Amino acid sequence: MLDELFAGYAEIERIMTSDKWREEHGDGISHGTSQGYHICKDYYEEPCQECIEANKTYNKEYSNRPEVKQKRHTYNRTNRKKTNKSRFEKYMDKGFDAKANYFTANTVLEMYGTDCHICNKPISLDAPRRSGLPNWELSLHIDHVQPLSKGGDDTLENVRPAHAQCNMRKSAKFGGIKFGS
Repeated sequence: MLDELFAGYAEIERIMTSDKWREEHGDGISHGTSQGYHICKDYYEEPCQECIEANKTYNKEYSNRPEVKQKRHTYNRTNRKKTNKSRFEKYMDKGFDAKANYFTANTVLEMYGTDCHICNKPISLDAPRRSGLPNWELSLHIDHVQPLSKGGDDTLENVRPAHAQCNMRKSAKFGGIKFGS
């Protein structure tokens, strides 16, 4: 009984997917809409160009909605701590018995000043912190005096302000190594 029922469904599917049926009745997809894109993608191997363009337009409009932007901003701000914490936990998994506490760049600057602890020159707090931009070398980096990879703690007592370039040259070495005057 069930075999006959499944055979009937298979025959209906075969008929409705034939080229002749599509020419006479259409494929039942609302082409040119975002919903049509997903149906078209499931029905054919590749969605049609009309559905692809409609889906791109919908995604752009959706991403530009103020409530969506606010939701993404909030999500990224709340999950940033988890990302940074996992960086520290990576060393904990290797068997280091290190400590961690939460601190901000402002806390480090208030505690240790705005001079680079490696070269003792002032740090430009206005310089862009993204590498490749003009004067990024003089921007603020928070340096771990005893590197995390060498068993250092992720605490306020183990961090100091440094120039981006000085910190990158120092890499995973211990202490305030002087690179010139």
